Amino acid sequence: MNTNGLPWDRLSVIPEIVYRFTEKGCPALGKTTLQKIIYLLQGVSGKYLGYDFSLYTYGPFDSQVLQDLDFIENMKGVTITQISGGCSGVSITPAESTDDIRNRSNLMNDPIVQSRLQRLILDFGNLSAKEMELRSTLFYVYRDSKRRNEFSTKESVVSLVQEIKPRFDISTIKSAFEELKDKKYIEFE
Repeated sequence: MNTNGLPWDRLSVIPEIVYRFTEKGCPALGKTTLQKIIYLLQGVSGKYLGYDFSLYTYGPFDSQVLQDLDFIENMKGVTITQISGGCSGVSITPAESTDDIRNRSNLMNDPIVQSRLQRLILDFGNLSAKEMELRSTLFYVYRDSKRRNEFSTKESVVSLVQEIKPRFDISTIKSAFEELKDKKYIEFE
């Protein structure tokens, strides 16, 4: 396979996150959590990682992430295993070419990206996909409202997230909002 000209800065994001999750001993990394970590990393690092997220059923989503994940699996950069035992989903783990793909990117060697990724994994690495869905949606709504200068209060952001995600009760949304605020992912006076 000719790998010249591939977008290594974008492609290396996935094996880097998979490697970091495994290195920190976090629970199984699935597709939903991977999407959310990439979205948050792109947002908090201020670096465009090559993905254009929009709000979808389970929060911020870009189908390119799944295409890249399949491509990287075919390159033996990750292993995707179906979780058995009554759970649905997959577990994404390092494979024989993980390090090779990780090392092809200049962007993933950027100290800002590295420190933000480390912090994201420490802050969110033990959360479930459902918990990541809520936090990434809050972050999405917060950033979008800030960009458009439409919301000025916590209540307005929380209210919109509840409209978008009615399966989460208001106290759960408020609690996740406060967590993001305390960790300085969102800032309100």
